[in-house]
Amino acid sequence: MSDFNALRGSDINGLFFESESLALEDWKETLEILSEEEKKALEPDIVLRTVRGSHFLKDRRKRVARNAGLLQGRVAWYKENDVGNALFNKPLSNTDMFRQKVLPIKIYGKNPQGHPILKFSLKDTDWYLAKKEIPEDHLLKLVIRTLESMSRSVTEAGCHGECTEPKVHVQGKYIAVFDLDGLSWTKFRSANSLGLKNLMATCAKFYPETVLKTYVLNSYIVKAVITVLSPFIPLDTRERISVCTDVKQFVNQAQEKDNISLDQLPVEFGGSCEGEFVMKID
Repeated sequence: MSDFNALRGSDINGLFFESESLALEDWKETLEILSEEEKKALEPDIVLRTVRGSHFLKDRRKRVARNAGLLQGRVAWYKENDVGNALFNKPLSNTDMFRQKVLPIKIYGKNPQGHPILKFSLKDTDWYLAKKEIPEDHLLKLVIRTLESMSRSVTEAGCHGECTEPKVHVQGKYIAVFDLDGLSWTKFRSANSLGLKNLMATCAKFYPETVLKTYVLNSYIVKAVITVLSPFIPLDTRERISVCTDVKQFVNQAQEKDNISLDQLPVEFGGSCEGEFVMKID
């Protein structure tokens, strides 16, 4: 695990953009609250993203308290669920079925800054099958392994010298593409009640600030909801969400607004990438 004591002076400043002086102070105060054991269990990258995720709070004390609470909760969650190398060393049955029919997430190419593209095929999500075939405790382990695999895959796919941004600002962030084609409202509500909602909450809580931008494809309902709620959504959040009514609109936006070349996009969208599941099977 990382040694925060080794981060001093310019090393710490190098983690932040020049405009993030407040975040830098929040980082320092947050670390003062954490115990040495907790700091040993955390990577600087997750602390950095947690600190950035609290920027919406104007009161520093509330930001720091939120940071410390989330990070302490993450450490406890990791320990309780045996997350980490120990989890990956345990064979889990139904892994292939789970990654294909319950939580199908594939990683594809990258944008020019090195952020990988992940596609979530929600039309293939079958939580009824998961509840029927997989015991509750086993299902939780598969969910956690998927999230942890996703985090590791994104980190490994990050900048390796060819990117225009500093590596620390790229690592751990991805472009999320949610394909809702063929997903009915009834099926979505069922998946939500059976586990999808809890999954998204877990991802947001224990893997904060990992999404650089979100594309939602093939959903007029989501587009209508976003339009109605847009006045209440912070500007920086709205700018990271793009709702496309079809694949063609998505491809055009990805190319024109985010400079993503066609060869980095999924084959089923007209690109060249076959993609691979974020959760590997040894």
